[in-house]
Amino acid sequence: MKKYLMVLIILLFMSLNISCNEENFIVSNAPTYNETSKMLLIDLKGAIRLPNVYSVEEGTILNELINLAGGLEANADVSKINLAFVLSENQMITIPYKIENESNNNDSSGLININTASVNELCTLPGIGTSKANNIVNYRNSNGYFITIEDIKKVSGIGEELFNKIKAYICV
Repeated sequence: MKKYLMVLIILLFMSLNISCNEENFIVSNAPTYNETSKMLLIDLKGAIRLPNVYSVEEGTILNELINLAGGLEANADVSKINLAFVLSENQMITIPYKIENESNNNDSSGLININTASVNELCTLPGIGTSKANNIVNYRNSNGYFITIEDIKKVSGIGEELFNKIKAYICV
């Protein structure tokens, strides 16, 4: 009787060992992450179907995150974002909405709208060269539209002194 019990235990152990073999163990519908890749947290807002904080692999581009978030809303302004932008840790990205009656980047008073102006238009402002104009556009693409003209001071390279030079020429 002891021999039969011992053989039964050995067979049971062998069958468990075979069924738990790495090659036979498959989990379906589980995301596959490279164990060496870093996961990033991104706060996605604005004209997106499912705004939320998302965890994505390092090297993910904005277009992939948008797809993960259910895609863009119909009134999203994709002309203002770089879909190939590579995401980095703890970013907040706001997908802008289309602005009605956006026929040009200046308002009726001749001011330059910092939310819609191109690099060339921004370069017409006193003290703003190509580098600072690119910083403004990149900041806008990553963080969404400026709420007030004072928000432009959040852009790298634009301090109080430069802001005082351009504030009479800009609007949001």
